[in-house]
Amino acid sequence: MRVPTYPPESTVRRVNHQAVIKLNGDCVYLNFSLRHQLVRLQHESALRWHAWFHDVDLGTIEIANINDALSMLSAAESIAVNPNKDTPTPISVNA
Repeated sequence: MRVPTYPPESTVRRVNHQAVIKLNGDCVYLNFSLRHQLVRLQHESALRWHAWFHDVDLGTIEIANINDALSMLSAAESIAVNPNKDTPTPISVNA
């Protein structure tokens, strides 16, 4: 396979044998078929990167702080369980 040439302003990472790259200290799983390959990363915002393999767009990688992610998940679950704590959650049954 040919070695990709990426623009000099790109961040380049080699995908390890477990299909993972390190990005700002975080481990990001890409795809098993990309093991040992070089991927290009373009920084978009504080926690968002865009990834390419050669000219193939691999999509966006968004890294969330684990504490923020867990608190958002917890808040979403409590809203889904009971959107209004003063009233019971209605249950509908289709017969």
